[in-house]
Amino acid sequence: MTWFSQGRGESITQVRLTVAKWVGATVGAASRMSGRGQGIVLAGRTINALAPNALAQLSAGRSTVLVSGTNGKTTTTAMIVASLGGAVATNNSGANVPAGIVEAYARSACARAVIEVDELYVPVIGSSTLPTIFVALNLSRDHMDRVHEVGLIAQRWSDFLDDWDTHVIANASDPNIVAAVGAHSVTWVDPGRDLVKDAAHNLIRHVTNCQRCPLEPAQCVFCRRFQLDIFPAECGPQGET
Repeated sequence: MTWFSQGRGESITQVRLTVAKWVGATVGAASRMSGRGQGIVLAGRTINALAPNALAQLSAGRSTVLVSGTNGKTTTTAMIVASLGGAVATNNSGANVPAGIVEAYARSACARAVIEVDELYVPVIGSSTLPTIFVALNLSRDHMDRVHEVGLIAQRWSDFLDDWDTHVIANASDPNIVAAVGAHSVTWVDPGRDLVKDAAHNLIRHVTNCQRCPLEPAQCVFCRRFQLDIFPAECGPQGET
């Protein structure tokens, strides 16, 4: 009886998702036909309303790459998609909030997905999609002043990474990114741009992180730039140019 009930529940959930995708696609198409926009976010909101667990269901079994940061998300996502030959699910419209992301998964059945994520939504999207790779570009106060406390966002990213087995490709030139990633499984990349001035307000956070950093022995790139000698030698990411 328990097995039957469980199977029936899963069947109902799948039917609900199928209906949600169909209704969402219909609503999106109606929006485009009426000239009111692309209908991407509207379609995604409809899917989420009818099937609250849609994102986890739609991303299950797929290999997902999440891309996030204050700047460069759309370009980086497009470059990764192109390098994979284009046969991927992606939100190339730039709709990088939950509604736009669930629509991207619903629209494509590809086994691989490359998804741009607004930095504020990384934990919630990541916990649903369980990405194989997370590309961490940069973190700074954005031009819309949505993000005032960058350290809080970095902490949320760090908490997300601590909970999931995700490999990170990270910007070694941004102290906020280094603070967020810490000792997680990571490939450090130095893009050759100094972001320390922009992230100087978060230097105290780096000091705290530095004291427990078990990365490969090297003098910390940030400590060198600030000419500080208060950090241990075994600190700082090794960037790959």
